[in-house]
Amino acid sequence: MLLRRRALLWAALAVALAAAVFGISRQWQFITELRELRAWCLMQRSPDPQVRLAAVAELKALGPAAVPGLCRVLREKDSSIKPAALKLARKLRDPFRRELLRICNTVDAGTVRATAAQALGELGPSATNAIPALIRALRDPESPVVWAAATALSRVGEPAVPELVTALRAPQPGVRHAAAYALGAAGRVAQPALPALIEAMGDTNESVRMSAAYSSHQLEPRPGRVLLAVIETNRGPARIAAARTLANVFPAPYFAFPPLLRMARADSPAERAAAVETLGKIHPWTAEVIACLVAALDDPARDVRAAAAAVLVNPAGPTSGDQRGLTLALSNRAAEVREWSARLLGRMGTDARAAVPALETLQQDPSARVRQAVTNALGRITGFAADPARGKDGLN
Repeated sequence: MLLRRRALLWAALAVALAAAVFGISRQWQFITELRELRAWCLMQRSPDPQVRLAAVAELKALGPAAVPGLCRVLREKDSSIKPAALKLARKLRDPFRRELLRICNTVDAGTVRATAAQALGELGPSATNAIPALIRALRDPESPVVWAAATALSRVGEPAVPELVTALRAPQPGVRHAAAYALGAAGRVAQPALPALIEAMGDTNESVRMSAAYSSHQLEPRPGRVLLAVIETNRGPARIAAARTLANVFPAPYFAFPPLLRMARADSPAERAAAVETLGKIHPWTAEVIACLVAALDDPARDVRAAAAAVLVNPAGPTSGDQRGLTLALSNRAAEVREWSARLLGRMGTDARAAVPALETLQQDPSARVRQAVTNALGRITGFAADPARGKDGLN
């Protein structure tokens, strides 16, 4: 009986020892794999495209199995990459070995975290389980980590949208900015976030407002519609962000002009200035727009006057596509509109030859300023010298 008990005790000890050895072995294998995972992450940053492609292929081949390890790397504060890199380098051939060793000489913990986020982005929807870790990474003190995490969340796609909407209300402006960017980069799958993005266009931080406005435009299937709706219905910072974003939407829709003209008559000087700037950038050279810009030259607010002047004397000036609108504006009842239409046509030079007959009809205009602008414009278009006392286009 005693011998049997001793045998059972030794058997139990043997099993426990085997389990411990197996556990240690598994843990060591995980640590080894984790270190190699860090090395592959860093190789995504190689200037050699062959090395980058190989690293991405290796990470994608791991698939969802790589997510837990990458999430752990994403939380690292200290980099222990170099010993692992040296070990991995012995298994590689050039140029992979050479590139890995070169990268490791300048690596830091922030770079490791950023490359881990980048690797999760390469996995796309397969990295859904990494969403909480990536959302936490939006608060990382290192900017490259934040933007790599935002890009990764956008590539994860629809599963990340609810968490990103929540992040739009984070106390840190940097987190809100990154979340707004990620929603726009995610594309149409993030359309449920549109109301939250429109709300974020009124954020206290300008970077957040502009990012939210641009992302709202990205998610809207009809170009510019959501921005115009904000211009029509909102006031304050959201309206200004929408107008300034609209200036970067090419081609700008023709139906943008009436809302912007109404905005140019707003009570807020900042809103009026933003409307004038946007009108200048999308170049709708019609009589109504020219009249608006000319009126803005006499605005009581200095910023509005400066914006109007910058548009009207912009060295780029109108293009041949604007000629028809400017020619029609020559017959406007307001002398200021006729004057500026002539000036702008003159700045087009020989490209405005089709407008010569309309300009010639104004040589006897009742306004001396209009006649002078017409004379200068005809001089520039036909090649005859303009009045030197007034400058080349009468803008002195």
